[in-house]
Amino acid sequence: MRYAFVLLCMTIWAVPFPPEAPFSFEFAEETYIPAPNDKFPVYFPDAELAIAVENDVDELMFWTDGVNMTFRTEGPDFTQQTPDPMWSVMNSSSDKNAVDVSGDWLNSVFRVKKGEPNLFAFVHGENHYFNGSVGPTGKGHREWNFAFYATSEDDGRTWKKQGLVTSDPKPFNLPAHNGGQSPDSFLRLRDGAGFMAFSPGVAMRTSDPLGRPGTWLRYFNGSWSYPGVLTNEEEVYYYYNKYCGFKNNWKDHVKCSRLPGLDDRNVAGPVTVTYNKYLDLYVMVFTRWGSTGWKRMYMKYSYDAINWDEQWIPMVWNQTEENSSEHEYQWAQIVSRSTGVSDKESWVLYGKTPRQHGRWGRDFFQRKITFHKKEGYSTVHEKLKDFSIISSMQKDFVWKMKKQLKL
Repeated sequence: MRYAFVLLCMTIWAVPFPPEAPFSFEFAEETYIPAPNDKFPVYFPDAELAIAVENDVDELMFWTDGVNMTFRTEGPDFTQQTPDPMWSVMNSSSDKNAVDVSGDWLNSVFRVKKGEPNLFAFVHGENHYFNGSVGPTGKGHREWNFAFYATSEDDGRTWKKQGLVTSDPKPFNLPAHNGGQSPDSFLRLRDGAGFMAFSPGVAMRTSDPLGRPGTWLRYFNGSWSYPGVLTNEEEVYYYYNKYCGFKNNWKDHVKCSRLPGLDDRNVAGPVTVTYNKYLDLYVMVFTRWGSTGWKRMYMKYSYDAINWDEQWIPMVWNQTEENSSEHEYQWAQIVSRSTGVSDKESWVLYGKTPRQHGRWGRDFFQRKITFHKKEGYSTVHEKLKDFSIISSMQKDFVWKMKKQLKL
């Protein structure tokens, strides 16, 4: 079922943050997480890790990219995972016009209702076909990215692909180039009133408790005023011109689409976001695109996931490495038991290259992270809360969206 798009405008105010983070953290040594067996050529996917807790037992479930296939494993922790089933639970399409003909993998998975096996997921899809102008694989290939929705009725052992969550129109008649829209990180909000999704230059939200297609809006020019799915290039230019005064400039939308505190273009990603229950804050982890940026990781924090602290907080365990270091760190995220949620004691999960055994892809590592509140934390937290966008305006937004969706 598809849902109607609602155009709503809401102004965002910047939040004054303290001069330094009101919390600190410490790390344990890293632990290498091997693939369960040789069936997994790429155990750490090119995405945020899709992790959930199994319905009837206290075990973690994990879905990983297997090069155009998706595998499911389960176990008490990441170091003790077993394939279940032994075959792929989601395969890429064979249709050259499909959003996932060149690959798909789950970004994040959520349970519909506690005690039931029904799940829904946000899935990254790629199409590398551009009117024959360049090959879909190999050196020089280009890609167009999408995010779509999938559902499962058996705890993620089989999946049904649903509609698009976000996309920009793929320009078949232009020279092949990278583009599209697929967020790095999907997050269930602390109060259960919907979801947000993040990329370095794009933020999206929905108040639908299931995050269904047709309900997503993008942050644009200070409000949630831009639809998640656009169907043609004229529609893209209409929103650019209406809200930002651009004249058919495809790339300049970044100037209008970044959240407060994320307008520094050096915050280039990938980015992942978690709600930390102990701090009652949202914590973002990010690197920077490119070999230099991938050698270091940083944090930002926010009370409402909209207004972000301006400072970059180094994750010190790898900050001491020089740019000439042999290692690169990618797709770091903080979790306790499932994607998007962390606590006082959690895990940093990340990919690391080059791989130990010379194969393509990333090795999978984890480090325990422990957060500590600094003196005066409660005072700072209350100030952040007072200035938060979680206000009567946001509640009005949620009410209007729910009324439109008949929830």
